[in-house]
Amino acid sequence: MIARPAGLDLADVADAKAAGVTEAALGDAAQICAAFTVLNKLADAFGWDILSEETYAERAASSLERGYLVSEDLLE
Repeated sequence: MIARPAGLDLADVADAKAAGVTEAALGDAAQICAAFTVLNKLADAFGWDILSEETYAERAASSLERGYLVSEDLLE
């Protein structure tokens, strides 16, 4: 959907459904692609950097341990 959005048509939907993809899953995929596209545009506009592999690894342990909730002290 992201690589060629203008190239998608009802035949693609039919193929996905024939492969067992549900209507709800197609809707979810469309929403995820839209959110991904908006996030990428924001990242480009604001010059956000991509985290390094090391930073992802450091944060992964914390995220697995505590989840993705933001600490209250960060909100103040």
